Amino acid sequence: MTAHRRGRWPLALAGLLAGPMCWAIVTQAGQILPYAECRTQWPWSLPLALAGAALSAASAWLAWRGLALQRGGERRRDSAFALIASLGAMLGLLFALAMLLQALGPMVLTGCER
Repeated sequence: MTAHRRGRWPLALAGLLAGPMCWAIVTQAGQILPYAECRTQWPWSLPLALAGAALSAASAWLAWRGLALQRGGERRRDSAFALIASLGAMLGLLFALAMLLQALGPMVLTGCER
């Protein structure tokens, strides 16, 4: 396995790992932060959800870029790599959409509703 081929796998795994991890952090913070938001009157959840969506979209782009590098660099396609990179790109975008939808809540609610 050449160094070029080894360097592609972190790109392919970026969308598979970063998107779900960001979503888990944003989801758990969305359960905890409304109490702090009510006390400080500053929306912590909104920037966190937007940052998570941006990171997830960036990880999807990295996975897609890894797939593009694989297509351009070799004649024989590595089908396992292509599958993982494609799934990483799609999951990264899916989780970015989920976090953008989670960002709608702090835009409407203040955190002090009971």
